[in-house]
Amino acid sequence: MVNAIGSYSTYSPPTYEDKVRVACAEFERTLLRQMLREIRSGSLVESSSESRSYMEIADDRMADSLVRSGGVGLGAAMAEQFLRQIGSARSIGLGR
Repeated sequence: MVNAIGSYSTYSPPTYEDKVRVACAEFERTLLRQMLREIRSGSLVESSSESRSYMEIADDRMADSLVRSGGVGLGAAMAEQFLRQIGSARSIGLGR
């Protein structure tokens, strides 16, 4: 496989730590999306089902954008805590 600078690279599968970080970022995305939806549901303005569908799409995109830009830090904090606990468990002989 040729990368952007023209040199060859090999595929390396994601590590366990990468998977934990991705899962925590996805959790944060879901939480942010639900929070945005709840904030919007408190609006006093009535909306049609069509406009609600568009607003859900907008909420999804906003949540994606927030997580891509670092989110509110919950995902990163959760990942670090999980990885620290896993490291501690491994150091005393638990887990893999």
